[in-house]
Amino acid sequence: MLAKPFPQGIFLKNETRDITEVSYREENGVAIISLKDNTEREAQIFMPVSDVDGKAHGFSQNPDIYKVVYDSQTYSKPNGNVGTLTVSRSETNLRVEFTNYSGLKIAYKGGYELL
Repeated sequence: MLAKPFPQGIFLKNETRDITEVSYREENGVAIISLKDNTEREAQIFMPVSDVDGKAHGFSQNPDIYKVVYDSQTYSKPNGNVGTLTVSRSETNLRVEFTNYSGLKIAYKGGYELL
């Protein structure tokens, strides 16, 4: 059986931006994932470290921590946004899937820099 293709990039409305750099760090129980695109814009994802488990998590599960910042906009529950994040991490690979259901989607699977 063939694996289903995994389209990668930062998808903003009808535009796709390639992801060129990825890093992961943890601060005070918060995972911070940075994904830089081919236009030098950076997406930052903030979520509890305990939720980096490969399962889908919504902004409403922890509205004080969950947020995605991209292109000078912050997507979060307090800002009236909905969103779902699924993140898993091994020593060599990171998988990130995010959608806010209104124009922004992030998908990445591959290597990363641990900060």
